[in-house]
Amino acid sequence: MNPKNKLAEMPIRPLLYTMAVPLMLSLLIQSLYNIVDSIFVARLSETALTAASLVYAIQFLMIAIGVGTAVGLNALLSRKLGQKKPEEACRAATTGLFLMLATSLVFTLVGLLFPAQLLGLFSASDEMLAFGVPALRIISVTFLFAVITILCGYFASGLGNGVVNMIGAALRQLVVLVPCLWLLIRTMGIDKAWFAFWASELLACAYSLWATKKELRNKGK
Repeated sequence: MNPKNKLAEMPIRPLLYTMAVPLMLSLLIQSLYNIVDSIFVARLSETALTAASLVYAIQFLMIAIGVGTAVGLNALLSRKLGQKKPEEACRAATTGLFLMLATSLVFTLVGLLFPAQLLGLFSASDEMLAFGVPALRIISVTFLFAVITILCGYFASGLGNGVVNMIGAALRQLVVLVPCLWLLIRTMGIDKAWFAFWASELLACAYSLWATKKELRNKGK
């Protein structure tokens, strides 16, 4: 089997396992990390947990739009590559990148400039705003890196490697984020704990860019 064209030549059953299982695990990790993070925050107070839940809801909305765009890009990219149309595949990837970056920048600006108004849509109390506004501003800075990680993961999936998406999700949402969040809550308090998102998103983004570049280089050999 030609490794450059695994999607076209691998038998359906093993191909389904190699592509679907990593994607399933990445979605499972995405569902788990809010639960695990909430366990740590809930130990502080009920108000902190509620405020964090509101912030996570806004973050999830941005991630959902990014994942939806990346899934559509993945399908289009795979089809164009299968049709031997690399120029159209490149154009699709460029368009998808522009859409996702534009979306992330809009969410980042809104999160930085209007955090109180966003949380106010959920009828957040003054005490919730005291927790939620700093958290949303800090997490909003990471939206761009999260989008790049998601895009690279699904781009690699379109090239036939679903593991990049799974590892990127694990780095973003469990492997790095949870230990950093736990450590910062214990040592510096909840106000500084949100910087754990910076560490996890930057590391996941760096890995995803490296892995996708490696995948493209292997396809080009």
